[in-house]
Amino acid sequence: MPLQDVELATDELERVKALGLHGIELLSNVNGKSLGEPEFLPFFKVAEELDLPIFVHAQHATFMDRVVGPPFIENIVAFPLEGALGIASMITGGLMEACPRLRLCFSHGGGTFTQLLPRLVDAWHKNPKFHALMPKEPSEYARMFFYDDVFFDNRTVRYLIDVVGAKQVVIGSDYPFMFRDQSPEEEFNDLRLTAEEREWVSSSNCLRFLGLEG
Repeated sequence: MPLQDVELATDELERVKALGLHGIELLSNVNGKSLGEPEFLPFFKVAEELDLPIFVHAQHATFMDRVVGPPFIENIVAFPLEGALGIASMITGGLMEACPRLRLCFSHGGGTFTQLLPRLVDAWHKNPKFHALMPKEPSEYARMFFYDDVFFDNRTVRYLIDVVGAKQVVIGSDYPFMFRDQSPEEEFNDLRLTAEEREWVSSSNCLRFLGLEG
């Protein structure tokens, strides 16, 4: 989606809806600007009004001067941090307060965001100045989002589920890049998901994200 130009991107939302497509994809920043910047709010308001879900994938990290290693290291080390920055901006910038019905799903479980979240929650309780843009505790906004389960370690998936709930997690593939090392069934068995939780994560959460349930 060409979010470099908010007006053009908003027009494209209307076209996507008219074509009968079920959603769009965004990258985690736009020329270095976080998605939670106020200038993007009109776009997200229209996406909310049109009931179009948005999948966000980390890309184009803005701090590669700090990342050391071969070129592919950006995907491994930088993307999880970049994803967390994008999600946090949508909470701390007031986007989810302004667009409470907006459906967003984030790649790779939101990266390192769930590790960052307790710090946000603690700061919110200790600093009332945060409450103007975030009247609710940050964890409540975090549970508005969907997250895929591509974490490469089931202990991390377990933590994600414990933090946001099994009804906000969907299966991801990362195709055609870093393939899953286990089947969803193997993951579900290792996580000891209940039959109801398996149904949520395997299909119904995704259908709800896409607005296709029922």
